Amino acid sequence: MIPELLVEAAALPLTANGKVDRAEVVRQLRGARPQEQTLEAPRGETEPALAAEWRELLGVDRLGRDQSFFVLGGDSLLATRLVESVRKSSGVVVTLREFLAAPTVRQLAELIESRRPSASEPMDEGSI
Repeated sequence: MIPELLVEAAALPLTANGKVDRAEVVRQLRGARPQEQTLEAPRGETEPALAAEWRELLGVDRLGRDQSFFVLGGDSLLATRLVESVRKSSGVVVTLREFLAAPTVRQLAELIESRRPSASEPMDEGSI
């Protein structure tokens, strides 16, 4: 794995108990990202719906279709919630492992769309 961003810091922010304040680290990293980066808007049918779920879950105002869920502040617990939300909203099952391999709106939308039955496919008797 190759990090998308490296930031040099004199010290890590600590909680009152002396542990690393992870929430503050994420807030500082969000501020360290280059602001001139052009974010490509979600496209198609699936991407805008996924982007809305991500914005709500991650608490971000803007995101591009190629930004990593984890760079935006996501973690394994939020990823688990997202996978379940995707299953409920789209009816498509995506495993956590598959999401880890496809952590952008574009990649996840492609995975979901590849699993949706096409209108030309006949329904099998078990799905009625």
